Amino acid sequence: MLRTLILALLAVSTPPDHPAAPPHPAEAIPIPRIELLYPPPVGTIFDRTCPQFLKTEVKPEWVQETTRRLPEFQALWDKEGPRYLAVTFAEIGHRFRYGEMQAVLTVCPVATMSMPLMINVRNHLSSAEKPAPWEDFAETVFHELMHHYVSPVYAVSALKTKYANEPPTTLYHLHVMALEKLALLKLGKTDELKYLDQLYRTDPPPASYKRAWEIVNDIEGYEAFIKELKTMPEPPSSPKASRSSVDEGRPRHETQNPGIAPRRAPHERQNQRGALLSDAHEAGRERYEPSAPLHTTPRLVRGQLPPWNETRRSTREQLPWPRERLTPRIEQQNPVHGRLLPAHELLNPRREQLPPPRERLNSARELLVARG
Repeated sequence: MLRTLILALLAVSTPPDHPAAPPHPAEAIPIPRIELLYPPPVGTIFDRTCPQFLKTEVKPEWVQETTRRLPEFQALWDKEGPRYLAVTFAEIGHRFRYGEMQAVLTVCPVATMSMPLMINVRNHLSSAEKPAPWEDFAETVFHELMHHYVSPVYAVSALKTKYANEPPTTLYHLHVMALEKLALLKLGKTDELKYLDQLYRTDPPPASYKRAWEIVNDIEGYEAFIKELKTMPEPPSSPKASRSSVDEGRPRHETQNPGIAPRRAPHERQNQRGALLSDAHEAGRERYEPSAPLHTTPRLVRGQLPPWNETRRSTREQLPWPRERLTPRIEQQNPVHGRLLPAHELLNPRREQLPPPRERLNSARELLVARG
C-alpha cells in the first residue's frame, strides 16, 4: 500500500517529457481599459440639453438611476468585456488601436454610437418598456469597440467592394457583426446570440442592420469576414493598455504621459527655476560677447535670455566714449584749429576757410575808411 502511494506521488510530481506548450500569441496582446462615465448628480450636459434640441423628454429619475447604477455598469463590463476582447484578439491576432478609452452613458433617445463612444442605457433601466437582457450591455459596448478595431480592413476588403452598393450603415457593420458572432460562439453565449439574431432580423425600415446580418449569417458566412480581418493592416502604434507594477502608486497623468515631467513640490519648482536662471545667465555671458558687431543680433535660445544689464554693458563696450566718437569728425572738418566747434559752425563748413571774427571785422573797417 505504501509503495503504491509513493509511486503515485512520483508520477504526479515528475514533469512530462515534452515541454509545455508556448503561450498563445494573443496573451501578448494587451486588453484596453474601458472607463464608463456619467457624472453625478445631474448627468452629462448632453442629457441636460437633449430635451431642447430633440424636443423630447428626459425624466430626472432616468438620470438619477443611471448615476446610481454607474458602478454596476462598470462592474459588468470589467467582468464580461475583457472576455469578449480576449477571444477576438486571439482569433484575429491584431491588437487594439487604443490602450484606454472612455465611454459616456446616456438616457437621451439617440442611438448608441462608436464615435463619439456613447452607450444608450434606456433599455437597461427599471422603467424600460422593453428591457434588454442585463448582459447585453457588455455586448453592446463590445459592438461599438469593434467599429474601431475593424477600421483598417476597409482599405483592403474585397467583400466591402463586393457590397459597395449597400447603404453605409449596412456596409460598415459586416465585419463588426462577424466578430460579434465569433465572440458569442467562442464564449458559448447562446442566449445572447439568439437575442441578437432576433434583434437584427426585426430591425425596422430601412432595415440596414437586418440586411447586414443576412449577409454575414446567411449569404457569405461570418468566416469569410474573419478571414479578411486576419489579413488587415496593423493599426498605428499607441500607448500600452495596462500599467506596469512600477507605475502603481504614481499619479495618473505621469503614467499616461511619460513624456511630461512629473509635477514637483513648490520648493522643488523654485529650486529648479533658480537653476534655469543661473544657466541662462551663464549662457548670456557666452552669447553676448563685446567683439560681436553692432548690426548683428545673437540668436537666442528658449530659456536662455541674458540679464538686461549684461546686454547694455556689452553694447557700451563696443562703442568709444562720446568725445572720442566726435574727435575724428572735428579733425576732418577743422584740421587747422583742431578744437571742438560750436554747433552753428559745424553746420557751415565754409567758415573754416575764413579768418577769425576779429580779423574779419578790422579788415571791414579798413575797407570802409579807404572808400571814404
